[in-house]
Amino acid sequence: MSSYHISLLINKPVEHIYQLYLDENFMGKWISGFKGIDILRGEPREPGSLYKMIVRFHDEDFTIYQKLLDAEENERLLIEMELPQLFTNTEILFRQDGIATHLECSVKIKGKSLKVKFAMPYVRALLMSRNQWDYQTFKRVVEKTDLDERNQLNRKISGLP
Repeated sequence: MSSYHISLLINKPVEHIYQLYLDENFMGKWISGFKGIDILRGEPREPGSLYKMIVRFHDEDFTIYQKLLDAEENERLLIEMELPQLFTNTEILFRQDGIATHLECSVKIKGKSLKVKFAMPYVRALLMSRNQWDYQTFKRVVEKTDLDERNQLNRKISGLP
């Protein structure tokens, strides 16, 4: 098993960060190669819910199954993911820091095959690099996004006034 940690400070309140982090309509703005996400089981944002996410990486679509193991609103998410060749267990912590939010992401990676386990230093570096890029993109986009604007956009998408 291998692991890595990402930490960043985002200049928005924790409630803003938490809502946008879980907003399926917002994920395409910050997750590299994001193509879509569907809930397969359970209620959205509730522990035990299972999601299917499709992301594009090196001209190939990958299916990632995500199970939300625990959620403490505006504080913590614990997500288990299954990818074609590996499993990850990710804990995301949201901490208010004045008017900003400190976001910490800890990821544990476990390969499914001996080949992936042998290549784990490369796999770890690749995942960490991609996640660092995505989290920096999340920071940039979130700091430019107002929740009222996001809510208006979601109403338009849903056909509401």
